[in-house]
Amino acid sequence: MTGELVGIFTSARAGEAMEPLTEAVLETGKGLVGDRYYHGVGTFSEKLEGTPDVELTLVEEEEVFRFNEVAGLGLGLGDLRRNLVTRGVRLNDLVGKRFQVGGVQLKGIRLCEPCAHLSRLVEPSLLPGMRHRAGLRAQIVSGGPVRLGNEIAVIPKTVIPKTVIPKTVIPKTVIPNAGDLIAGDPIAGDPAPAQEDSPASSRTDVSRDTE
Repeated sequence: MTGELVGIFTSARAGEAMEPLTEAVLETGKGLVGDRYYHGVGTFSEKLEGTPDVELTLVEEEEVFRFNEVAGLGLGLGDLRRNLVTRGVRLNDLVGKRFQVGGVQLKGIRLCEPCAHLSRLVEPSLLPGMRHRAGLRAQIVSGGPVRLGNEIAVIPKTVIPKTVIPKTVIPKTVIPNAGDLIAGDPIAGDPAPAQEDSPASSRTDVSRDTE
């Protein structure tokens, strides 16, 4: 699944109009350089402080066009107040996944649902009409520049093969029965001891020779 970056928007202060850009810099752990949330002055900066939710927001071009058609409105791509506008990629499917915009790596955190504040700024029907369709909050994993026309692609998971450790086969030691361990038994591995003459048989009969 690949798409394209078709919009980059920023606003220096909460509530101010979003300004279109042709390129921008995304900073890891911070956001789009120069944006209100980058400087910690966005409407929800305090609430989202310390979480990756605050770094970057995206919305699909297709959903903006769909809402305009249904509601009979003419909202621009920046009117939903998201930083990046995409084409050809389903952002809802990127929750929990890493994806690339040009040379920048992002991770989808959660859906960026429309809120009452946005409805007041833009259009009351936005809240029900864009539910589950208003975009994605993303974390900047690896920052850098982004430009209009950059390709958007999901980064496949790296599959680490399992290391198979062969079992060590220890040969069985055959221990013979105690009854088999007799002198001279081939199992014992000992030769039979040489027979020695008894003292009685080796003694010379002296008395017979002197008679």
